[in-house]
Amino acid sequence: MKYSVKVNGVSVPVQTARVSALPLNKVWDGDQRPVEQTEEANFVSFDLHAPAVVMVEVTGGFTSYEIRPKVFSLGDTPSGNRVILTVDRPMQFTFEPDGSHHALHVFVNPPAQKPVGDLLYFGPGRHKADLIWLESGQTLYIDEGAVVYGVVYAKDVENVRIMGRGILDASPYRRGNDDHPGGREIIDALYEKGFSELDVKYYGNLVLNHCRNVLVEGIILKDAPMWSLITRNDCENIVIDNVKLIGQWRYNADGIDICTSNNVTVRNSFVRSFDDCFVARGAYLEGETGNVEKVTVENCVFWCDWGKTVELWCGQKPTAIRDICVTDCYFVHLSSAALNIATWYGSDSSVVENIVFRNLFIDGDEAYPNLVVEKPGHTGYSPVPGFIPYLLHVSAEKLGVMRGLGTQICAPVADYSIFRIRYRNILLDSIRCDDCRLKVDVCRLTDGVLTIEDIRTKNCDFQIKMRTARPGNRMQGGTEVNK
Repeated sequence: MKYSVKVNGVSVPVQTARVSALPLNKVWDGDQRPVEQTEEANFVSFDLHAPAVVMVEVTGGFTSYEIRPKVFSLGDTPSGNRVILTVDRPMQFTFEPDGSHHALHVFVNPPAQKPVGDLLYFGPGRHKADLIWLESGQTLYIDEGAVVYGVVYAKDVENVRIMGRGILDASPYRRGNDDHPGGREIIDALYEKGFSELDVKYYGNLVLNHCRNVLVEGIILKDAPMWSLITRNDCENIVIDNVKLIGQWRYNADGIDICTSNNVTVRNSFVRSFDDCFVARGAYLEGETGNVEKVTVENCVFWCDWGKTVELWCGQKPTAIRDICVTDCYFVHLSSAALNIATWYGSDSSVVENIVFRNLFIDGDEAYPNLVVEKPGHTGYSPVPGFIPYLLHVSAEKLGVMRGLGTQICAPVADYSIFRIRYRNILLDSIRCDDCRLKVDVCRLTDGVLTIEDIRTKNCDFQIKMRTARPGNRMQGGTEVNK
């Protein structure tokens, strides 16, 4: 599907990104996802200086269309193969003619503020930069019209800015544990800097490793080899503002992962990812021992193609995830779950507390494609009619010592008393969803393995009915709850 877009009568470039075409995943076995499981989508990005009339034209026309988030009121008017609408503020939305496939993603930015000082500058055009290593006090500026093929990494630095209206594209590079030849520039450069094998595994479009006072603003992140935007190892005072993630189609391609960091704000941003869109992740990566604290996510738009939209996740290391607020956000397409709180592997002192989900708008679909994980001898996608995602899923799963990512992900557990996982003070306030079929499952585990205290709703159309199950190393099942 081809588009042309004009803003106040002036054409703006329509660009393409590769996205997932179906929710088919597998445990990583060294071979990247085939392109046959993907499709091309389109996007436009422009700055808004005053209210503007936007004209979207679809080559070949369309029968019907949707604009998501559905609650946005843009005064759209169809005319033949065109739709005319008005935007009066910075925002992100999708235009979806005849279904969600081959959608147009529209990114409306506030006017760019070009910085001065110690600049690492990329102007309009294409640049092969490979590893972009930032030092304290530097500003990376990727200007409008620039496509930078590279990966940004900052470690042990402070007072850094990554800004602009251009694109940071990691499509030439393999993921860190892919042993095939070619596309190894980032892998080799990180090894030369002394990183461990586990460190190299987790690189994406942009990695902040033990950094302070960082602003990421305005840029588009495209085609990460794995997770896209990562803060890890006790980052502090991080602002992620008006960042757009698209073209994330490869295996395990998360959107934003906030790992053992504190005082983090993610706002005014758009994430379309193959795997989870936003994760607040407890201690898990190499060298991590800290907590995730004081994280705010506000005014963001999420599209999840496989996995969870917003997830709070603990691993096998003792960790706390606390003081997290997700507010005024929009979920335009779901996969497994809109909101998920989980512990995998387990530790003796995992804590999730003081969590607020407020003013969230969830767009439902008439039908949802079921998630499939390929297994040896069973490949390809098999649709199962009637699949319904979770609105909320709270559990502890796969308990036991992690020993790999195969069919036996956890070692058997003889004594579950070693696990003392606690979730407490969790508020869901004003959650709006137009599909009453979405499931709610809150599952505590017996014998004190998982204790859930004070989880409640306010101004919601659903109720929480907690169930109890015995612990095990398999995922806990879910049941639909009356709403």
